[in-house]
Amino acid sequence: MSYIPKKTFFSSSYKPKAELLQTELNTINNISLYAYFANKIKLPKSDERYLETRIENLAKGFFFDNKKLIISKTGGYNGCIEKMIDTFKLKKTIITNLKFCYSCTNWNIDDYFLETFNSKMYQLMNIKAPDYGTSNFNGEFINKKKKSDFKKLVLNKDRSFQLFKVENNTEKIYSSFWENNEFILKLDLSKYNDLKDLEFEYILNRRKIIGLNEKNIKFKKTENN
Repeated sequence: MSYIPKKTFFSSSYKPKAELLQTELNTINNISLYAYFANKIKLPKSDERYLETRIENLAKGFFFDNKKLIISKTGGYNGCIEKMIDTFKLKKTIITNLKFCYSCTNWNIDDYFLETFNSKMYQLMNIKAPDYGTSNFNGEFINKKKKSDFKKLVLNKDRSFQLFKVENNTEKIYSSFWENNEFILKLDLSKYNDLKDLEFEYILNRRKIIGLNEKNIKFKKTENN
């Protein structure tokens, strides 16, 4: 929270008009605090841009100090019972997950700071940020079309996948990374010569994904997921 990036991007000749922002803004702790108060008042457009740039430059500082950091929320009615600093993996990148603790009444107070910081960090890592549909894709799917060569698809939380295909009684496994845009899924198969990238649509109420550019695929999510 109080870490000041060694690789700094904070130099600026601009002096904010709002007295609230005329202070040192160089850590998660102080930028998130002042971002909260700044959103309570009407700032000049130039100050809004200054604050946004300051948050993005903080993310750049962490990134170029080799600290891949995403900030998330925890708490609510049951309190903050999770580890407040954890790690997760996306597309071979180990990411530190710093968690902010909230009650039910103040859940959204840091949304602007979190969204701006995280968006910049995902951009720097060249990883698509999760959206409200992302978590639905995690799991194992079986193809219900018996005549199809595609038999199974496993989508992992780290955005890797394994696609199982049988040709001439021989099983072949394709593996790479996936991403989604809401409930549209794309498998990156660019490293393979015999398959093009595959796209699917997830039907949420039926827990299945259907092929958009490969019509003979209809994967159903297995019950243990």
